[in-house]
Amino acid sequence: MPIAKTNGVELYYEDDGEGEPLLLIMGLSAQCSWWSPGLISAFRSHGFRIIRFDNRDIGGSTRLESFGRPNIRRMTARALLGGKVKAPYRLDDLAQDTVGLMDVLGLDRAHVLGASMGGMVAQRIALDHASRVRSLTLLFTSSGSRRDGLPAPKAMRLLTRPTPTTKDETIERYAFVGRVLTGRGYPYNETYWRELGAECFDRSIGPPGTVRQLAAVLGSGSTRERLHQIEQPTLVIHGTDDLLVRPRAGLNLARAIPRARMLLFQGLGHHLMKPVYETVARNIRALADDAAQLSPT
Repeated sequence: MPIAKTNGVELYYEDDGEGEPLLLIMGLSAQCSWWSPGLISAFRSHGFRIIRFDNRDIGGSTRLESFGRPNIRRMTARALLGGKVKAPYRLDDLAQDTVGLMDVLGLDRAHVLGASMGGMVAQRIALDHASRVRSLTLLFTSSGSRRDGLPAPKAMRLLTRPTPTTKDETIERYAFVGRVLTGRGYPYNETYWRELGAECFDRSIGPPGTVRQLAAVLGSGSTRERLHQIEQPTLVIHGTDDLLVRPRAGLNLARAIPRARMLLFQGLGHHLMKPVYETVARNIRALADDAAQLSPT
């Protein structure tokens, strides 16, 4: 099992294909297996080498159990009131984990794609480690500003439900997650979500640190006031039916980042569906080509 030691943790990673490196950062509580084989294939057909990994506290990466279980309800209430939240670690730490993985793999620069929480991490890499990012794709994500709106009540329940402890519970949880994340413009595939839940349970080394990752989101504040500093060619992708991160959040990112373009899918929820894989891959290829024109070396 490939493991990279970085920033005091060990990260499980997968490195596929040849070509320009495209680094994929997954979201809250999601293992790298959430990147579907069909999407990976589409990326590879457009000349990308795909690097994906499990963030700290999930999948095959280090569990930080010594930090305990944060009180998420209290943290959420404090964050909504504009107060500071003290978290076991912050999104800056996940950004440093990711840059450390690049160091282990000998990557000076990469095209970076972050989904949901991973998009919040990707923003911080682009801001604080700008020389490492050739292009930036932000998928279903936000700056973390309260102006971006709150999840729908149905989606909020995803964040507050207890962590499943058995395989059957995990499969049922994923079936529920899939219903919430699938937009009204696309059919819900219950078999896919149940199989993904079983796969994630089988490959995990222990209980996920979902609450600690969520605490990191709540405790990291917003990048909103810094977005104008992002200089890399940027693509923002969102769905009009996203109940977890409202479309407003993606539109706000695209307005605030100087070189950003917006790709908005009608009827898409908080999950990429097979019919959009090729469009997404083609647009990221075009973004990478733009980056090469700006900085060919």
